[in-house]
Amino acid sequence: KGKKIRIVNQVIKVINGAKSPKAGRTDIYGGIYAASERFSSNPDALSLLILLTDMDDNAGNKEKYTIDLGGADVKVLGYQVGPKADGYKKMWNDYLIGVGAGEVDFQHIDEPLTIGGL
Repeated sequence: KGKKIRIVNQVIKVINGAKSPKAGRTDIYGGIYAASERFSSNPDALSLLILLTDMDDNAGNKEKYTIDLGGADVKVLGYQVGPKADGYKKMWNDYLIGVGAGEVDFQHIDEPLTIGGL
């Protein structure tokens, strides 16, 4: 339990300090691919992917990457709201499960972060 608390505290610190980068494109698939590579090269590490994004990919690289999340849990924080939000959420949930996510959870950035029941 102490290890989980340290992890949660570290995650909260990183989230609170996150700054939105100035970029012309958002490559969500590239970010997920990078995480999957880290998970596969560190099998003993906690496989938790936290995405601080509205999940609006505009780089168009979906077919470029072969992704295997290997059962990692995925938390999407800051997900967009609006008339098409439920459809996008289902699309991303299906995609993430399809590339091996164990569990996918969408939360608004102002909701309390829960990891492993904490």
